Amino acid sequence: HFVDNTPPIINKTIGSPKYCSGMITYIKSNTPIWVNSTDNGTCIVGSVNLTVDVYNAINGIRILHYTVEVLNGWAHIGPFNINEEGLHWINITAIDDVKNTAYHNQTVFIDDTPPVTQLIFGKPRYYDGTVDWVTSSTQIWLNATDYGSGVNVTYYRIWVNDTWHPMNLTDNYGGNSNITIIDGTYWYICFNSSINFKPIYLQEECQHYIEFFSIDNLGNREEIRNQTIFVDNTPPITTWNIGGGEGKNGWYIGAVSYTHLTLPTN
Repeated sequence: HFVDNTPPIINKTIGSPKYCSGMITYIKSNTPIWVNSTDNGTCIVGSVNLTVDVYNAINGIRILHYTVEVLNGWAHIGPFNINEEGLHWINITAIDDVKNTAYHNQTVFIDDTPPVTQLIFGKPRYYDGTVDWVTSSTQIWLNATDYGSGVNVTYYRIWVNDTWHPMNLTDNYGGNSNITIIDGTYWYICFNSSINFKPIYLQEECQHYIEFFSIDNLGNREEIRNQTIFVDNTPPITTWNIGGGEGKNGWYIGAVSYTHLTLPTN
């Protein structure tokens, strides 16, 4: 007689890209997953029945099911992918011929969606329906949000007077000296694990363009966004036109009419 009280061994490998935070592993739909199992112990039956089930963690529906059985050696499943975004459970079961059973469960979040970055304005600010008007004292923030793995980095650059800033690795326009090169283009780093530059100020009057984008912790990259901003630091000009009969020493004779004109400077 042989006694086997030891359950099989389960090994699971999650490929790249992946990002771990707390109890959740974030992956993409193209991230490969492998599972294998073999019987274990000093006196083993040798056979293994390996099953992998993947469930949608929100509605509980099983979306994937794999099973394989071997008489000896290793049972292999994979690589497989989870093509549905959101939170999922991976449930793995390995059973030998005398019903010794091993379990392994893991929570994964499939994230194929890039972050969304927005410009947030302080005061003073005026929106005319097309573009934003600010002054050089107006604070501007870049706010990035991500549905899944979280924002890893946010970049921006600024166009003014026919020049993009940064123009090189030492161009600290607006006080930001955190500069990198992506695909041959210089960008300021607004946010990453060690940098949180804010707020942004625009110095020169007239038209500016800001381009910006973010990347999450799985490498999902947002399309470059842009926004037009006008800087106006000059107050209006006020003039008075006075009509009527003019007398002496600045006095007027008879009825006097006047027109108050406020002229824009831009």
